[in-house]
Amino acid sequence: MPVSWLRSVSAEITFDERPYGLGESIGVKVRLSAGRAAEIREARLDLVCEERYAQSYTVNVPSGPPTDYGSPWGQFGVYRPPRMPKQVNRDERDSFIHSSAVFLEGARLNAGTVQQLSFLLHVEDKPPPHSSVGSSQWWLEVVLDLAKSRDVRTRRRVDVVAPSADRQARLG
Repeated sequence: MPVSWLRSVSAEITFDERPYGLGESIGVKVRLSAGRAAEIREARLDLVCEERYAQSYTVNVPSGPPTDYGSPWGQFGVYRPPRMPKQVNRDERDSFIHSSAVFLEGARLNAGTVQQLSFLLHVEDKPPPHSSVGSSQWWLEVVLDLAKSRDVRTRRRVDVVAPSADRQARLG
């Protein structure tokens, strides 16, 4: 059976636009609009965190280029200079799903129908792993796993305040 590359379903996310803390719940409304009939195998809402942080580490590099040396008696070799430590700094960027909730399974939407679902997404109380050394951005992302069609992803920025792991340990 042919697969259509046109989106059969669109998703729209609404919620109160305010800062949310770890351990809180976000009241979410998802509006699904079907342009044509579609079978939804699974619909879930992910809270996606993208961290940006600097990573420092040390590598050993040669203190100079290798040089050839030789003698008139035919003994040749290569002098390799000693290795010296060098500090390397890299900007890293990691994205991961922090919290997730399945809100619909095995559903069928007929062409032209609109379905609105309301539910709570609980934000886990675990801070991102690099929160003490970097910054993070957060999104709510609806992922629709559709049968015989391309999956649909819709995301919207959300403000989540996450204290660093060190601070969380001191408070806890």
